[in-house]
This record gives sequence, structure tokens and C-alpha cells, in this order.
Amino acid sequence: PQPQAVAPQPAAPAPAPVAQTKSKENVGTGSGSTVNCGQVGQPCSGEITFYDTGLGACGTTDDGRNENVFALAHGMMGTQSNGNPFCGRRAEVTLDGKTVVGKLVDKCMGCTGQDIDLSHKMFQALADEGRGRISGVSWKFID
Repeated sequence: PQPQAVAPQPAAPAPAPVAQTKSKENVGTGSGSTVNCGQVGQPCSGEITFYDTGLGACGTTDDGRNENVFALAHGMMGTQSNGNPFCGRRAEVTLDGKTVVGKLVDKCMGCTGQDIDLSHKMFQALADEGRGRISGVSWKFID
């Protein structure tokens, strides 16, 4: 007799991530060190970079050349992707007196602490891409 294929069983849902970080030590080695980062209106600080968007960890496909979207550091976002409570939240990012608002759509595996990865459009609203990784950036969730 031929072996029969067995359909894979769905994995149990991952636990929801904690929506705040207590200190820099709790979120990796990035540059952020503010308390309660992740709660609406609470300050966060870290580095920004930019990336080519596409199908993100939140399950949406985004065009980063035309949309203000960003990815949150994996240590802050936790292991859950689709259905993550951070997905879809908006954040205000400020650098050198310029502010831009974007929507969280992805998880940044190369980011630590409170660092975030911005779409090309979102990054360009703050600085020239030639600057690459920029430290000393403040940001906060606004919803």
C-alpha cells in the first residue's frame, strides 16, 4: 500500500507580545532606553534605517515607495506575526525637527531595542537615504 499524506495540524497561536518594554535590557541592545515604549503617547528612541517593503509580518503587502509604513524591532514585537496587536498601529517619528506618521506593517529582524525600519517614502520625509542608519531618533505610537 502507498503511504497517505497527512494534513499538517495548525500550530497553536503564539502568545500576544507585551505592549510595553521596561528598559533597554528587556528589548535587546539597540539604542532605545525609554520606559513604557510601546504604549500610546510614550516616548521611544533608537535608530532608523530603511528597507524594501513587500509582504510584511502583519500579512499585508505594502508599497514602501508610496506608503508611510514601518517595521518594529523583533524583540519588541515578539514572535507573533499575523494578528499581532502592534500590527496596524500608527507611530509618529521625529528627527531634526521633522515629523512623519506611518503604519506598522512588519517585523524588523535586524533591528534591536527600540530601533525601527522605515519604508523609503517614510525615511525620505525625514532624511536623505544617503545618511543610512541614523541614531538619536524619537518616536511614539499615536494609536
